[in-house]
Amino acid sequence: MKKNDAPRAVRSASARRQKKIKKMNKPTIITLCTVGVILIGLIAFLLTSVLVSDKSVVNNGVLINSYDISGYTHEQVIEHLSTLENPYERASVTLKLEGSDISTKINARDIDLTIDKQKTADAALSYGKKNPFTALYAKTFKKSIDFVYSYDHLKLDDILNSFAKSAGGTLVQHEINILEDKIVIHAGKEGLGVDVAKLRAQVLGSIKPSAKETIIATKVNTVPAAVDVEELFEITKREPMDAKYVLKDNDVIVEADVVGRHFDVSEAKNLLKDFAPGSADVSIPFILQEPTVKADELSTSLFKDVLGSYSTKYMTSNVPRSNNVELAARYVNGKILLPGDEFSYNGVVGKRTVERGFRAASVYENNKMVDGLGGGICQTSSTIYAAVLYADLEVTERHEHSLEVSYAPLGMDATVAYGSLDFKFKNNTNAPIKIITSWGGGTVSAKIVGTKENPNKTVKITTQTVSTKPFGVTEIKDETLPEGETVIDAPGFKGHVVNTYKIIYEDGKEIENKFLHKSTYTMVNKVVRVGTGKAAETLNPVEPDTPTQSPLPDSGTPTPTPSATPAPSTIPTPPVFPDGL
Repeated sequence: MKKNDAPRAVRSASARRQKKIKKMNKPTIITLCTVGVILIGLIAFLLTSVLVSDKSVVNNGVLINSYDISGYTHEQVIEHLSTLENPYERASVTLKLEGSDISTKINARDIDLTIDKQKTADAALSYGKKNPFTALYAKTFKKSIDFVYSYDHLKLDDILNSFAKSAGGTLVQHEINILEDKIVIHAGKEGLGVDVAKLRAQVLGSIKPSAKETIIATKVNTVPAAVDVEELFEITKREPMDAKYVLKDNDVIVEADVVGRHFDVSEAKNLLKDFAPGSADVSIPFILQEPTVKADELSTSLFKDVLGSYSTKYMTSNVPRSNNVELAARYVNGKILLPGDEFSYNGVVGKRTVERGFRAASVYENNKMVDGLGGGICQTSSTIYAAVLYADLEVTERHEHSLEVSYAPLGMDATVAYGSLDFKFKNNTNAPIKIITSWGGGTVSAKIVGTKENPNKTVKITTQTVSTKPFGVTEIKDETLPEGETVIDAPGFKGHVVNTYKIIYEDGKEIENKFLHKSTYTMVNKVVRVGTGKAAETLNPVEPDTPTQSPLPDSGTPTPTPSATPAPSTIPTPPVFPDGL
């Protein structure tokens, strides 16, 4: 058919459409196209921003119980959930038997109902990760994730079965007996009674935070609830646990080992394939997993061996410093570390405050001595450090002083500063250790006691001085002092570089010579003020005038004689108590 042969009506409709299109002006078309491009671009941008979001954190707009957890990691979600009170604490479900007064109330604590932190965090983290439109929805409108709860399956089944029995009837549920090495299932009987499987589903479906629900149960002709093998596996499996030491009331006890167990799910399903009311008992054997460490392998004779000890001297005449040395030792005394535990000196001794008994004494600051709160506690930390070295424990943090110290060999000191420098070590033995400190009479001592794993091992600590730099003297002219007089403003400190080694002997034979660390001590010049002023004038003594009247008899008061003005004396060098905080 030729073009002009088309029916008149068709030609007319086509013409009208063309006429309408022609009526749309060019700006309108451009506007529509622009809006379309913008919408497409906006959707593409939003979807792209969702798709490239960090998979390790919760998407934006995701909430848990109205709390925004956007950007949280899995661990942070769990940490947040751990701060919440159990939302199911006041939740309960009441079971009532239709047409009777028989009822049972199930409280949250009866079945250990609580938040499953792991699964709730999993749900929050995974929301919107696979479907960008759900992530976009959360980002735009917010999405609240429901809590995932956990409960004790066996406890719930016990309650439901007890309720079914109290309801009467001829129905007998399957009886599941969990023994140490196997599960024995005794077949029940079908008949009139409560459908426990249906009742369980109703209970679980009604669990909500703080909800109080009532379920009406009816008696029906039914069969015992089928044994759910997968669920039985989950509620009976147990990971092996090694025996271990635990601290309880500042005492160490041995926590018993636990034998792990699980069963072969495929084998259990095969055993229960034809299981029905009236069947013979079925036994599902456990596969047992022995723990690595048994309770009888852990020593009950603890703290019987001295692993390492050390003592240092302090001057009792410096009362503030002595107070701090002894107070720090008192805080540390009796501290117990279980295997793998790390000791922090700052963590145990705590912040140095007047309220906690610390006093101001000499400390090192910017390569000079000044008074600081807690001066002296570094002698205690250094004493413990030396004992730790001889105990062959693992030191994880140690710092030398900036200047040489007098109470410990160079290379065997350990300075601390609360909030910045700490002294730390780990108990890398297989038994608990205890730090025992003593003080008094100018001696502070530290002793590490535990259980010797190798009685034939001995430890020797040696130091090697790599270099020494004598201090010089810096003289400062002082016209306020008479010429020739001198005053020591600051003592001098030699500079040292010292290497420290630990040598291990077994049966008297060296088996290891280990470099521990290099310690660098700064040289600081002695500072002396030298007088440049005029010498003080010496006054000649004046003879007293002859009294015109004799003193009163038996007065006992001699005639006063004017004395010469004393010459200024050199200020003695203050005693040195180098320390750090």
